[in-house]
Amino acid sequence: MEARSLPSSPFLNQLKKPLSNPRYREITEYAKYAVRTLLPKESSVYGSLRLNIFEGIFIGGKSAAEITKKKYSSCSAEQTEQLMYWEFLSALCRGRTIYIYPIDPEHDYMLISPKKITAVLTENAKGLEKVQARLKRNQAERSLDKYFYKITLKKQGELELKTGGSLMNQSLKNRSFVTRFNEETFFKNTDLTQLSDERLGIRERTDILSFVILYSVSFFGLKYNDIFTVDDVFGFSDNGIRSKDNVKTNAAAALSKDLQRCSNVQLGSMLEQMGQVLCEIPLPKLSCDVAAKSALNFVLYGAAAQTGSVFLKVIKGESESAKCYRRDYELSFGRAAHRAELLSDYRQAAELCEEIRELLSINGSTVYNARSHNAVKELQKRVRDEENAVI
Repeated sequence: MEARSLPSSPFLNQLKKPLSNPRYREITEYAKYAVRTLLPKESSVYGSLRLNIFEGIFIGGKSAAEITKKKYSSCSAEQTEQLMYWEFLSALCRGRTIYIYPIDPEHDYMLISPKKITAVLTENAKGLEKVQARLKRNQAERSLDKYFYKITLKKQGELELKTGGSLMNQSLKNRSFVTRFNEETFFKNTDLTQLSDERLGIRERTDILSFVILYSVSFFGLKYNDIFTVDDVFGFSDNGIRSKDNVKTNAAAALSKDLQRCSNVQLGSMLEQMGQVLCEIPLPKLSCDVAAKSALNFVLYGAAAQTGSVFLKVIKGESESAKCYRRDYELSFGRAAHRAELLSDYRQAAELCEEIRELLSINGSTVYNARSHNAVKELQKRVRDEENAVI
């Protein structure tokens, strides 16, 4: 256990009664600087998540955020957040047992086992002898450390939910962006809405978009996951041209022409080939017990559900092309329908992600309290069985 560096300052002797302290602003600024110095990596990771670091710092088994909110319940949210710095530094300088949950951004923002926070004063510590002595005593292992460690471990589920909630905020923005971007590129020069209802049996714009995406993956070589991942939608060729955008636009135009000129038998063959490709789409990973992992996959869950649902709607509909598909490719149809049903059930995983944000307003909640948790756990088993069957 390595002691961390705490910048020396006379302010460390003035952490009592913050609301009546005439140097409140100065001490608050110092406290923020001290925490960034003391916990540089953790501050960066929590900050990138827009998650209050004091939600992951536990003083005597309770989060610094919870303690401060209760102690200063009449203060505004902004002031309470500032007071968390005071509360944390005050507890540290009094020699309290404090643990922090580090978060690993390299491994799906998983929580790492709690680490005890100990500190040493840097630079001139004159006038801080009592603080220095308490900090030194706290560096040794104490009998209560194990007790508070066990209490902190029990808070892991709540903090994981909060981490998942923060990631969901970004995932919702990603979904909005990806959907808008795909609509703009796939429908750039083509309006499929006038054709799709008659030939395919779908009319909603979101359904048509999902269908043309599967069509582009089946016949134009686009990778399914790339279409729904923010970092991959910006595809540049060696010449700096938005090559993937052009492919998307060309795919939509080609589908429009196919729907105009192809016979029902030919469209049935097209559906059969799309069904084969559907069966090869990677099944998004499910982690129903870990909110952060679910939140990270939210966009793919929604995409999988929409793709499966739309393909089922088309192939089980009453269009002549669907009837040809069912008649001429019975075995292939069965496999594709099975995979489409499995994909469509990913709507449960997407619902679980949305429920994560709802649960944040309920104290003590974990991902296990989500209404969709058991359904996703069952889906997780079905996906695992499906993958094992292929192997």
